[in-house]
Amino acid sequence: MSWTYADTEQSMITDGAGRFVPVDPANTAYAALLAGGEAIGAYAAPDLPPSLTPLQFIDRLTDTEQTALATAAMTQAPIKIWYDKLLAADQLDLRDPRLAAGLQAMAAAGLLAPSRVPELLGAP
Repeated sequence: MSWTYADTEQSMITDGAGRFVPVDPANTAYAALLAGGEAIGAYAAPDLPPSLTPLQFIDRLTDTEQTALATAAMTQAPIKIWYDKLLAADQLDLRDPRLAAGLQAMAAAGLLAPSRVPELLGAP
C-alpha cells in the first residue's frame, strides 16, 4: 500500500482510498505503519478540475463577443438565463457540459465563432 501526505503541513497521511491517519507518533495506527516499514510519499496536490471565476472566464471573451452576448441577453431569454447562471457561479468548471452547451448555443446563434468554443474551454 502507498501512503502520501494529505496536506502541505504533513500532519495527515492518506492511502487515497479514503483512509486518513494523523502523523503523530502517539497514534497507534501511524506507529503501526512506521513499524511495518510502510513508505510515505511526498504531498501531491489534488487533481482539481480546471476552473475559472466568472470574471476570468468573461475576460477570455473579446470585446466584440462580450457585446454580442450582452446585446442578445437583452432580447433572448435563453441567452439571458445562461448568462445569469454563468455570473452566479462561484467557479466555472471548464469541463462542465452546461458551459460547453451554452457556448455551442452561442456559436449556433452567431454570437461566437465556432472555433472559439474549444479555445474558451481550454485550460487556464
